[in-house]
Amino acid sequence: MIILNYIINNILLLLVVFVGIVLSVVYWRKHPRVSLYVIIALSLCVINRLFSWLFLPGLLKKYPPSTETFEVYFLISSLVNLISFSLLIVAIFYGRKSTDQQN
Repeated sequence: MIILNYIINNILLLLVVFVGIVLSVVYWRKHPRVSLYVIIALSLCVINRLFSWLFLPGLLKKYPPSTETFEVYFLISSLVNLISFSLLIVAIFYGRKSTDQQN
């Protein structure tokens, strides 16, 4: 049951990420730089998730699971997530005009 929940949660997350990428492509002409930031950030999320699904089990078979192996993996994964969320935050606030300038 735990594995099924894990798979469903990850599939739903990837579905939301792909919708975000499609919306970024749709709005590319209107907001090219913001769309670029979103596409890069969400692509990093997909790559990070796919790496944990596809390559991590193989790495753990090749190298014995140790504290160092997991520390390196989680450090790299955390850095990718940090970069991804930072790009999303930049995309949210990039090029916004203050309310004083709009009036």
